[in-house]
Amino acid sequence: MAKRPKFTREQSLDAKPIGIEITRREPLRDGGQRLVITVPSRGWTKRILRMPDNTIRKFDLDPFGVDLFDLCDGQKSVRHIIKRFARDHDLDPIEAEQAVATFLRTLIRKGLVHMMMPKR
Repeated sequence: MAKRPKFTREQSLDAKPIGIEITRREPLRDGGQRLVITVPSRGWTKRILRMPDNTIRKFDLDPFGVDLFDLCDGQKSVRHIIKRFARDHDLDPIEAEQAVATFLRTLIRKGLVHMMMPKR
């Protein structure tokens, strides 16, 4: 297994998250949204898991999650997103950093967001 590159805190804060293309958004009662994506089936998922072509996946986000996901446009840095989230929700910057970092890690793990890292 290949080692994942190590990035400094500063490099991570300068990274620019970009959300994947969403097929559609469905409103939820709590003000959040259900993000619906189409996942093409390729390689081992198609052969071994026998996943059908264009599998639909759904992810429910609360209103805070929707705000954060919408900021992941590939233009704004993580640092900018943290500052904006802290300002918009009247949070301490450290609290906002922890919340945003945790949420971005979750979105990355689920494949909803990719990070564009700054050049070293």
